[in-house]
Amino acid sequence: MKRRTTMSLACSILTMLATSANATDCSDWPQFSSSEAYLAPLSVDVSDVGKFFSSYEYSQGIKFTSEMRGSELWLDIVEFPGTTTAAGGSRAVMQVGRLVKDDFETLVLSEDGVGVFAISEHDIRNVGC
Repeated sequence: MKRRTTMSLACSILTMLATSANATDCSDWPQFSSSEAYLAPLSVDVSDVGKFFSSYEYSQGIKFTSEMRGSELWLDIVEFPGTTTAAGGSRAVMQVGRLVKDDFETLVLSEDGVGVFAISEHDIRNVGC
């Protein structure tokens, strides 16, 4: 139940934040640039998303699985520790928008293999940047 609530919260926040922009590499937002390697746009291969975010220190122990289905990147939160803040799931999804290479057209948030929410690469990039 807690995971379902977290996914719903993430979906709501992403829907509210999505706006249009012209770039997918964060260059349209120079005020949000960073020299920190862990924030480098497009630095995570799409094939490593689940593994990367499961071990990423900023994911607060949340565990993910991911897979490509055609041009869609499917992401599922499979473990959400009780010590994780309410913003942890949303933060991780937003970081997908900044860090993951643009080898996908749509991010699908799923639960047990069933898609619950989809957002275009363009829109998730806007949120992440």
